[in-house]
Amino acid sequence: MNMLYLTSDKEKNIYRRRLIIKMKKVLLSVLLLVVSLVLIGCSEPVTLVGETYGPGHSAVAYAMVKTDEAGKILEADFQEYFLPEEWAVVTATQEVEGLVVAIGGKYYAQYVSIDGEIFEVANEGNVAVYKNSADKTVMQWAETVANAKKYVEACKTGKAFVSDSEGVKNSTYHPTDIKWTKIDKGYWPAGNNKLGYQANVNKLLDFVKGKTISANDSIIKNSSNIWTVNDAVTGATNNDFALYYNLLVTAYENRA
Repeated sequence: MNMLYLTSDKEKNIYRRRLIIKMKKVLLSVLLLVVSLVLIGCSEPVTLVGETYGPGHSAVAYAMVKTDEAGKILEADFQEYFLPEEWAVVTATQEVEGLVVAIGGKYYAQYVSIDGEIFEVANEGNVAVYKNSADKTVMQWAETVANAKKYVEACKTGKAFVSDSEGVKNSTYHPTDIKWTKIDKGYWPAGNNKLGYQANVNKLLDFVKGKTISANDSIIKNSSNIWTVNDAVTGATNNDFALYYNLLVTAYENRA
């Protein structure tokens, strides 16, 4: 209806009101569209995180990957936590019954507690080995993922410590400044034309970023002594690359 053809003021007022209502509806629709677009733009991208725990190289390992919805790795982490044979070496000058044992020229805590799981040191060929009541070493015990996770979490939260036979912490012999992980302690430093531990781990983590990974990937060391995955050169040279890579693959498969 054209306002020019309206004759009475009443008809003109009705027309104006209807026009205003229509304009409000149009503005509301536009506003809702703008808000929807803003919300879509501000929404967090979907990410998936996977973790795993298990035996590493003479250590208990932790692996983590974070991916986008398509499965490409955005972040990755890999750590190895030392066994008690490393961190339960104590400062002493003689054996102490029930607390300190001399093995191979070093003094070890006789017992350690891992979140309530007690391990006692044994002398095996002049080498210290910690075993639990089931006669399993920490590495054997950590073959179960739940136990490996328990070990890592205990190291991180103060629940791994030198103890007595009942699992009570012995502060006298518990070391005060334990470097729990290989990276924290500077394990296998670079030198003599070797990358060293941290550089090799970094090569691994940098390599997987932006990729999808699988248990079917072909992991081969080339003629230059450098690891390749599906023919792509990783830059890593450490002997345990395949072990570490496969732990990351397990973490990848655990994404949720």
